[in-house]
Amino acid sequence: MTTSAEYQRRIEIYDRAQLLDLWTQIQACNTPNWEPGKALEYLIIRAFELEGADVTYPYSIPIARTIIEQIDGAVYSDGLFCLVECKDQANNIASNPLPNFATNCYADPQV
Repeated sequence: MTTSAEYQRRIEIYDRAQLLDLWTQIQACNTPNWEPGKALEYLIIRAFELEGADVTYPYSIPIARTIIEQIDGAVYSDGLFCLVECKDQANNIASNPLPNFATNCYADPQV
């Protein structure tokens, strides 16, 4: 299983042309060296980074050794801070990941 650090090292060497190639692969559902959904997560963050934003690559939030949330990344640019949530799905999916995240944060003051 590829680790987050390995994915980050891999994507950090991509330039714009390589990101466009990866985007084409994502659209074709042909990303053999990536776990499902990971290519899109890392592509989005790398694209912001190439445009000069400060970024944080995907990370997990553990509480008491249990991962309660996985953040797909964060972007900071021109005074704006955004959490990134990506869904690489062909079908409609539930729109509750962000409310669930907010609930998890409010439920535990350690977060």
